[in-house]
Amino acid sequence: MSNKRKLVVSVTSIAFLALAGCGNQQGTSTDKKADDKPVTLRMYQLVAALSDDEFRDFMVEPLKKKYPHITLELVRSDKDNSIENLIAANHFPDLIFTASNFLFNSVKYSLPMDLNELIKKNNMNVNRFDQTAIEDIKAFSDKGELLALPFSTNFSIMLYNKNIFDRFGVAYPKDGMTWEEVIAIAKKVEREDGGTQYRGINPWDVRKFATPLSLPVVDPKTGKAILNTDGWKKAYQYMKAITDISSGNNKYPSFQKDGTLAMFTSYGDIFGDIEKQAQTPAGMQFDWDFTTMPSFKEAPGYGFRSLSHDLAISSTSQHKEEAFKVIQFLTSDELQLTLTKRGIRFPAIDDQKLKDAFGAFSPILKGKNMQAIFKTKNAKNPIPTLYDDFAVSELNAAFTKVKDGKADINTALREAEDLANQKIATQKGSQ
Repeated sequence: MSNKRKLVVSVTSIAFLALAGCGNQQGTSTDKKADDKPVTLRMYQLVAALSDDEFRDFMVEPLKKKYPHITLELVRSDKDNSIENLIAANHFPDLIFTASNFLFNSVKYSLPMDLNELIKKNNMNVNRFDQTAIEDIKAFSDKGELLALPFSTNFSIMLYNKNIFDRFGVAYPKDGMTWEEVIAIAKKVEREDGGTQYRGINPWDVRKFATPLSLPVVDPKTGKAILNTDGWKKAYQYMKAITDISSGNNKYPSFQKDGTLAMFTSYGDIFGDIEKQAQTPAGMQFDWDFTTMPSFKEAPGYGFRSLSHDLAISSTSQHKEEAFKVIQFLTSDELQLTLTKRGIRFPAIDDQKLKDAFGAFSPILKGKNMQAIFKTKNAKNPIPTLYDDFAVSELNAAFTKVKDGKADINTALREAEDLANQKIATQKGSQ
């Protein structure tokens, strides 16, 4: 395996982070045993973002201090290191790091093992974790299995560029606004001025935009697409009201780089991208802050769907006990406290002290509206299915037709559901 495709991070001391315990650390091992033999564990990064710095600072180096005999290596998924290729080579890694909404990518190959036995054996208290994240993971098994544990969770916010609002004399957005209110504001700041085109708000794709409504795309019982519904019609109506502001222009600038986008809804992990931009020679050329995520009147107080970054143990691993030790430590109170203070990842542990510490060490979050983080609830995830991707693809394509005036909402959704079901039927026939 090429070194270009496998990142092996050397173990050095952490210069800028001090692991500080904060009380209860359920399930963490303690003293080093005399018979601990050196072992190298490989972690497969699948979809979920994990930078080299994060892997080194929050995984490799703290783990080496706790367990000197365990070395952790990172294998990034790419064309050559695909799941299929690694399975065929009988060389799949010991651990999987992935996002909860992409867990099916490994579940369909029966890769994540059920952790219930190891949890019981090691007396781990699963009630410590964010229970929404736990329920999301449980939804990937109908046998009562727990196929992963959350390493970090997320929250929804709306960022805004103060400079644009000041330029046009428009009041800043505030916490608790509805989408109708935000759309009205976006119309005021979407304009060309001094040769620069300023955009009101980037709505993402229609599936992500609509996640606060918890709309399923496939019926888990029948395995058929369910897109031609009142819920999706309502989501299309909201989305079209946003895209109509720009007269069909669908090119949106980067919030942190261009400085011409007034508002942007996002998960909180965007703070990592903002910090990176602030460290570039160009830096952040404008003042910014954030509010709560705008609410649909049909789902007041809810933001994007629950999303966690999770840790699983491969069923093919020869070092399952050691791999579980890694998960125990990475979800311990001491590591989670260091993680949340960094201000990029929200803790997976349901402890208000840990949550309140979010961003304490972040250079970009000083003076920001931190309380907005706690005012929006994560929307419930619909039950996932193996066929969701087929439905989502048609859902997004159908909205493009609506936006471009090539189909009305009812027709677009009816055709999208039919096309999705044709693809699902084909897929079922090939299984």
